[in-house]
Amino acid sequence: MRAPTENTFGLTTEPPGEDAFVAEWQGRVFRCPRTPRVRMLEGLLALRAASAQFGATSLVTDPQAREAKLQLAEIQQLGRGTAHILTSAWHVPLRWFALFSPDSRELIDDPLRVRYRAFVGEGLTRLDRAVSILDEAEIPDAIVDEVRGLRGWVADFPTDAMVELDYGSVASSFDATDLVLDDSAGDLWAALDGLATDDWESAGERYGDLVSRWAIPMAVSYSN
Repeated sequence: MRAPTENTFGLTTEPPGEDAFVAEWQGRVFRCPRTPRVRMLEGLLALRAASAQFGATSLVTDPQAREAKLQLAEIQQLGRGTAHILTSAWHVPLRWFALFSPDSRELIDDPLRVRYRAFVGEGLTRLDRAVSILDEAEIPDAIVDEVRGLRGWVADFPTDAMVELDYGSVASSFDATDLVLDDSAGDLWAALDGLATDDWESAGERYGDLVSRWAIPMAVSYSN
């Protein structure tokens, strides 16, 4: 088994070190390894899969994709292949809010942004409920599978670990008033509760509120 090569096709604004983010919450200290190389390789392959749907295979060529897969496999064989961070460049994927209860929302200063935190076990319970509601409502499999995929990633971590959603630089897409009034997790769960009680009108209204809030950041994502 050879060590991962240094030849990587990708861009990142993060330093390449293997340090970690540290957070204090609920009287405990949590450590989140950054694993920047793993995340860059996974992001490259995700870009390849997404762009291929539109025939834009030149963005990440076949040789580059094969090399990225090889490097990722080598890192995983060394026991360092688990990405502890999911990143979305332009908007928060709406399914991520299903991990959190609305009352776990925090407004953080310097810079102003929204953050949610929960224990992994609690998040898994919410995702299971979300999947059950979506299945019962006969929502298209493509949508439900994305929630299942998120659950699969979260399930790799201990149930007493912390999962955090931080808007980060995406918060700059909103003005201060929008961030103060932001209730994305509340809107998502109100929509799911509407589906669970067959109140499709309420579900549609609350999901519409959520999509409207994120429409501009999502449009930027697709335009890029």
